[in-house]
Amino acid sequence: MANLKQTDALQGLFLPVNLGEQLIIGTFEWTLNYLIDKLDMSIFERKYTNDKCGAAAYPPKIMLKLIFFCYSKGIISSRKIERTAVENITAKALAENMEPDHDTIASFISTNSEAVKDLFSQILLQCNELKLITGEMFSPDGCKLPSNASKEWSGTIAELTKKRDKLKKYISRLITIHQELDKDPRAKKIQKRYKKTMGDDKERREKSIKKMEKNSGSLIIFWKKRNLVKGWQAKK
Repeated sequence: MANLKQTDALQGLFLPVNLGEQLIIGTFEWTLNYLIDKLDMSIFERKYTNDKCGAAAYPPKIMLKLIFFCYSKGIISSRKIERTAVENITAKALAENMEPDHDTIASFISTNSEAVKDLFSQILLQCNELKLITGEMFSPDGCKLPSNASKEWSGTIAELTKKRDKLKKYISRLITIHQELDKDPRAKKIQKRYKKTMGDDKERREKSIKKMEKNSGSLIIFWKKRNLVKGWQAKK
């Protein structure tokens, strides 16, 4: 019999993680982080009135980085963005380990939609000039940016201004989809308030296991037959 090392998928790990090191220089995520950090956030900050009372708010730059990163991955709903902030290490690095809930995300987009359109179209244009945009990015509903975007969106200042307006319309569409998903009653069923630990999420995990077991019969049969054949061939 084979002597195999023992494994435990449920063991806890304490790993030293430097969030800043998760953003690789020259990537879309690193560029997004760099550009937003350099920008003046006063157009967003002036809408806050909690300087004398109320809880501290999430910095606008954190919200922008998280939302735009999620958009680039085709994640276009506040509940899914909330979950990404908890699970995805790149998202955690961009959000500096902050985890805004879906209500906060939805409110931020609703309150700042016009400013977000302007900012994101400028950032998208800049990232495209750096050849960081591919046809697989920003695809929530099957619409993709052209694979030859770098060639199509290069040109004079006047041409780039016109293309920026097209990009603004594209970002506007993403925001519209985002807001429509948030209003859809079915969106609430996508995810309840996110629970961080596997133990707290027992109900959802058990449902997923039952669903997998129901549909995994053919795979198990195939693998069993394959192993029987391989075993018979080995004995020969």
